[in-house]
Amino acid sequence: MIDHVIRLDLLQSVLGELVETGTGETVLWCYGEPPFDGGDLISLRVLSGPTAEQTFARGYNLQPPSEIVLTIDATPGKLARMVVNSIPYQHEVAALDTPATVRAALIAAVQTDPEAAFTAVAHADADKLRLVPAALGSIWAARITGPLTADVTLADALVKVTKSRRRVVVNVQAYSKTKTVRGGAAKMTARALAVLESPAAAQALQESTIGIYGMSSPVDLSAIAGAHWETRSAFDLILNIQAVTITPVYQIGQLAGGFTGHTAAHSFNVELAS
Repeated sequence: MIDHVIRLDLLQSVLGELVETGTGETVLWCYGEPPFDGGDLISLRVLSGPTAEQTFARGYNLQPPSEIVLTIDATPGKLARMVVNSIPYQHEVAALDTPATVRAALIAAVQTDPEAAFTAVAHADADKLRLVPAALGSIWAARITGPLTADVTLADALVKVTKSRRRVVVNVQAYSKTKTVRGGAAKMTARALAVLESPAAAQALQESTIGIYGMSSPVDLSAIAGAHWETRSAFDLILNIQAVTITPVYQIGQLAGGFTGHTAAHSFNVELAS
């Protein structure tokens, strides 16, 4: 059984990049007082979770792939993109790329993901790439776009895929050397809130199966800003993130039995076998 696959590492990378790109500030994931390097910064940390948001989730049966073979067309300017288990792996095809170089880039993208539940290996043909699950059902969803086509071989067994949501609370804190409201920590948290409320942020998080449940109001913590900063402000970001459980489905090889009944005029006997 593959139990409760929750990609907190994906949450860290996507959320950190959103806040850093949108605010222009240095963003760090910290579990304590952030390091001081002379400048302002925004720290992120998981305050609580993941905790169950759904007490019951209905699963569905799936005949998962035992192998996916991708054929690569190295058309310049195209984005070769494969989204496996909601995680994107991609490469933009350059003018001098060949199917073999595109394949190498996609293999490297998978290898840099320590939580990938499959391996990407070279096929005997130079323009093909093999995706092989690490276990039965460890590839439960795949989407291929761009100059890629897929040939899927299905496994002989079934698995049950159960998707549910988990709640995660992320604490966002801004630290600044500036005392003024227009340039201090309060401005930094206001920018971070504006970024996270934008449609672009919602779409980026949704692509990673993350949703924003709510945000708290910013709180001024300047009285405990510490020795290195003058102003400090914080708010909590409440998120929900997908959790997936994969369990094998055991099929009945043979069913045998029977029953006897009576009507007013006849008796009958029925035997079942399959």
